Amino acid sequence: AWYSDDAQGRREQRAIFRRTWQIGALATELAAPGSYATTEVGGVPVVLTRDLDGGLHALLNVCPHRAMILAAGTGRADCSRLDSRLGSGHHLASGEKDRGG
Repeated sequence: AWYSDDAQGRREQRAIFRRTWQIGALATELAAPGSYATTEVGGVPVVLTRDLDGGLHALLNVCPHRAMILAAGTGRADCSRLDSRLGSGHHLASGEKDRGG
């Protein structure tokens, strides 16, 4: 019962997986500027990105305004455009430059 108990699984997610480093993607998936990959860490949706300067970033993969998932799978976004593949419908329709609102 210990390994199939949903309540125990949720406790482990909170106590272990949300508080420790986790593997999110392979380096080859994020090799080029504009690359992204999505995953879940402790049940939380995350998008990993490589910026134009080569830096890596991990962000919540949820629009704070509409609670929409922003990206799926892996790919490459056009970093020079505001309407990149990582934008939610709300931001694309409103023309907002700042993803924070």
